[in-house]
Amino acid sequence: MATLSPRGQQLAAEAHRLIAAAKAVRLVVGPGIPVDWDRAVERDFTDVWPPFRLGVPGGWCDLVRAFSEQLRRHAPGVAVVDSKEKYGGLRIDTAGTGDMETAWTLEQIYENASESVCQDCGERGHLRTDRAWYATLCDRHAEMRE
Repeated sequence: MATLSPRGQQLAAEAHRLIAAAKAVRLVVGPGIPVDWDRAVERDFTDVWPPFRLGVPGGWCDLVRAFSEQLRRHAPGVAVVDSKEKYGGLRIDTAGTGDMETAWTLEQIYENASESVCQDCGERGHLRTDRAWYATLCDRHAEMRE
């Protein structure tokens, strides 16, 4: 990841706090990933997510919720135009009339963060490049996919 500006470093520190807070709220409900988490995010952040644009693994639900909060707060007028898993990491593309520099910085922060969060369960993981299809997985899910 490229070196972040002082503003980018502030956004990254806030991102880590928001990710932890989103995970804590999710775990109050139960240990798993909620079935309709993606539709709930789209419903809660209609200004950020057009319907059915959220297409990433459920393990990244806390990252997506935190990203949505930050994008809404720091780059109003910017929305997601595409999201996916690519090469084992989260990829988000945004567009709009708001602060695109901040939006791109947030994309970079969250894409980087996704490479240490299991895409299946949301626990600590790492990017696995030792397989035909790259994936960010915890040890348990990496073993289950072998």
